[in-house]
Amino acid sequence: MLPLDYFQELFIDPENVAVKHPLECDSGHFLLKNHISDRRISIQASAGSADMTNITGKSATMNHNILKSLVIIVFLTLSGALFAVPQHQLDDGNSFQEGLDAYEERNYEYAFEVWDRLARRDHKEAQYYLGRMYELGQFVINNDFQAFDWYAKSAAQGYVPAMYQMGRLYEEGKGIAKDYYEAYRWYALASDEGYEKATDALYALKYKEKQLKEKAIEEALAREEKKIRGTAEDIARAKMQAELVKKARERAEIEAKEREEAAKRKIAEARKNAIALEKARKKAIKDAITQNKQRILAESEAEVRKEIKHKIRNEVEEQIRTEIENQLTTSGKGLVRTTVTKEEIQTVAEKLALVTRVAPTGAKTEKEKEQQAKIAEEIAAEKKAKQEQANRFVNGMKAFDNKNYNTAMSLLSPFAESGIHLAQYRVAHMYEKGLGVERNVDRAQEIYKVLASKGDIRSQIALADISMEDDSREVDMALLKDLARKGHLKSQYRLGEMYYYGKGVPSDLVQSAVWYRMAAEKGHAKAQLKLGEMYADGKGVSQFYGDAAKWFEKSARQDLPRAQARLGQLYRFGHGVKKDMTQALFWLRKAAGRDDTEAMRTLGEMYVEGQGVNKDLALGADWLQQASEKGNAQAQFKLGIMYRDGKGLPQDFGAAVKWLTDAARQGITDAYYYLGNMYFTGKGSNLDYVESHKWWNIAAGLGDKRSRSYRDIVAARMSEEQIQTAHRLSREWRREYTKLSANLQ
Repeated sequence: MLPLDYFQELFIDPENVAVKHPLECDSGHFLLKNHISDRRISIQASAGSADMTNITGKSATMNHNILKSLVIIVFLTLSGALFAVPQHQLDDGNSFQEGLDAYEERNYEYAFEVWDRLARRDHKEAQYYLGRMYELGQFVINNDFQAFDWYAKSAAQGYVPAMYQMGRLYEEGKGIAKDYYEAYRWYALASDEGYEKATDALYALKYKEKQLKEKAIEEALAREEKKIRGTAEDIARAKMQAELVKKARERAEIEAKEREEAAKRKIAEARKNAIALEKARKKAIKDAITQNKQRILAESEAEVRKEIKHKIRNEVEEQIRTEIENQLTTSGKGLVRTTVTKEEIQTVAEKLALVTRVAPTGAKTEKEKEQQAKIAEEIAAEKKAKQEQANRFVNGMKAFDNKNYNTAMSLLSPFAESGIHLAQYRVAHMYEKGLGVERNVDRAQEIYKVLASKGDIRSQIALADISMEDDSREVDMALLKDLARKGHLKSQYRLGEMYYYGKGVPSDLVQSAVWYRMAAEKGHAKAQLKLGEMYADGKGVSQFYGDAAKWFEKSARQDLPRAQARLGQLYRFGHGVKKDMTQALFWLRKAAGRDDTEAMRTLGEMYVEGQGVNKDLALGADWLQQASEKGNAQAQFKLGIMYRDGKGLPQDFGAAVKWLTDAARQGITDAYYYLGNMYFTGKGSNLDYVESHKWWNIAAGLGDKRSRSYRDIVAARMSEEQIQTAHRLSREWRREYTKLSANLQ
């Protein structure tokens, strides 16, 4: 290509004055400079001094110069065709400036439309500003993933501010997993181009890297110390539990011996009384014979018989209760079982049939023989009655074990009323569950309390379970903690829940984590899930995704859908585990198959964005539809936006309004904003400024600056009456939303 100076020497103005730059000359008026010594074309027409030879020579020179000029003109024409700036690029430059002007005037919607069109034609500055709008949520919903994509496209074209933004996103983990190596690389590229912010960020990142290393070392040391402390606590708890069991067993053995001795004393006393009465009877008979044999004998016999029957009845009933207690609740058996063996039932039956009364022998006279025969008949009748009573008890126990609850309730109720605790526990259980009788939890609770006061563990557990299932019932914290310390999983989990939510006790996340851990370590799936969530969110414990992943996996393997969904999310983003989309999809699909709406929503987002799977808008919309129909607020919002934009679904403004309204009912602020926009433009409904003002006013009250601006714009088009109506509707919605939120909690 010829140098510019060469062309500058060739062009002169039409008046043969100062030389002009080629681009400054008018088309069609180019004159050539001559390359002779005087560098001028001078044709003089003076007749007297014309030299034909000189003129001929100069004419030849002029022809040569004209030919040379024509060649240069052709060259310039071709160069203009080759190097001319395309019209659409000139238009792009103007359009970008229009977008920038609109952006500075905060007309974000127009700026977005202009830059979106330019960005899709690889305009690097438009791509950069489009990424900025997505990151700041200007006109569009805040979307760090979209921001990252546009910054990346701009940076790939060498736009230095975009390189700096790429480094910042990698450093902060916005739109992409944190990666300090990538952040350093992008900062370095921008810094090499002289971008001062990138240079400062490089120094800050080096300092931050040093701090992170120190923090990681501190956390590792803290975890080790915590594990050691946890091990010591476990040992202490185990020792305490062993000591409690030992004391309980010793106490039970002592009580059993005391009851046995008391029973023996009562039997001995009954026999002694019977002998004494018999002696008194004989003495009375002798005295009667002496004074008035027939009258005194008859009266004395009747009185003695009555007194003996009364004594025997009392002693036998007491003996029945004592023997049942001795056989079925001593040696710690009653602490852990809810049923008794056939052998134990048979033992009870034999004890129920015992009668302490023994028929007298050694009669001498006919009268004495008749009296002995009567007493023997009475004893046989009593024994038969007791045997029948034993049979009823045995049949009632068998009916309960065979789930024939109507019969069990009928047979065991009398024994429960007489104080036999085995019958009482089963009758209470049937009242609690409504088995064989109308459900009456209050009656069951009364019986359980009587048994619990006597140290019956099963009844204590039943009382705790009733209070856990019904929040309206008062919880006995002392009882609950006692059961939890003895290893009752439900009580441990319940205490963790109460301290977490502040139910009945002041909220204490540290205490909550302690009780959740005790239950989780023994395999309680829900406790494992809650402990994992506390580690993931840093509540009550130091945030540590590694422990969160461990507990989520334990719970997930027990088929708890929520835990499966949370574990899938950790694999999706590489938090606490190595990033693995295969594992993420595996756990998310398992959870979604069990109707977990968060898993459904996440799968929908992954398919819509093509994250870890082939991009499939239709399949993504289907997952979001399923989650939305089951009440997931975020899914409802995203589905509404897809219907509004016709993205992956046929554009349907009516459906968009429907799903956005459902999301708004669950407090999604962005849903309020878009509903206001749709009523303002009449998309999906008739144009309605009152409804538009209502939704924007609600969003503005929640701190949404966009909605505040648009509310003021629409208010300028409304009458005072319409504005008052909109305010009233906003207040009514907020009151209803408050009630709805309380119900959801």
